[in-house]
Amino acid sequence: MTPEERNRLLDGYRRTRCDMLWHGEWVSVAALPNQPVFLLSAADPGAVPASQEENIQNDARLLRALVAAGLNPIRMRGRGGREPPEEGWLVPHEDARSLALLRQFRQVAGIILDAHGRTVLWADATQIALDGQACRVPDSPPLPASADVQPAGPPATGGADMQSSQRG
Repeated sequence: MTPEERNRLLDGYRRTRCDMLWHGEWVSVAALPNQPVFLLSAADPGAVPASQEENIQNDARLLRALVAAGLNPIRMRGRGGREPPEEGWLVPHEDARSLALLRQFRQVAGIILDAHGRTVLWADATQIALDGQACRVPDSPPLPASADVQPAGPPATGGADMQSSQRG
């Protein structure tokens, strides 16, 4: 990935607003969690656009892997100005596991969210902090504590990831 491509993705991540699927409805994320969590998807492996059907299959594979690992994923989407919003999964963050998931599903990057803000974790293990305000939206529920999280249901339709919404 060239520095220009990486900068274009970073600009897109800075504009992205995060929503989570909560009791069947999309709600904007109001606050960042105290414990680090990781947002990733499996769409467009290798940053190469895939068909909607391929992305839905990739998403389902990622969901199965996350559930099998006992991670209790939460459905998330990123709204960065393109429609439809791009969907992914939020799980507890651990550096080695998050990096392994990025590489297993051939993703360029994912986003770590914690009390300090957002950090992009690149598949090469580089981390770059983003503006922590970008995911905060007033008057909406905070991310739930892990004990409050319900297991994820089937993947929603759509299925593109946050990375692909920033291409173009």
